[in-house]
Amino acid sequence: YMEENIKDEEEKAQKYPMIIQNMVSWLSQEGRYEDALVLCEAGLECCIEYGKMKVFPMLLYNKSALLAETGQLDKSRKCFLQTIAIFHAMNQHQQAEDIRGFANKDYKLNL
Repeated sequence: YMEENIKDEEEKAQKYPMIIQNMVSWLSQEGRYEDALVLCEAGLECCIEYGKMKVFPMLLYNKSALLAETGQLDKSRKCFLQTIAIFHAMNQHQQAEDIRGFANKDYKLNL
């Protein structure tokens, strides 16, 4: 709907990444990892294109987990490390360490 009906680029840039984040979460919960990964990529591209970085680290975190769920462990490891670095850079150290713990526990990535 937004892609076709919202013409104001600023409005789209404000809302679109969060909507994608929610859709990625729903698809992940349903086990539709490939579909979620495609949407996640679109959300990351939108964040980068419009400089809307508030949702970016969470989308990157989701991408990390989705890559692991689809068996792409090398890519997942790289993505998790990027996510952790971004959260540390944002002074969200506990969030970064929680993500590290999740990756190590659930996906045995030994980060």
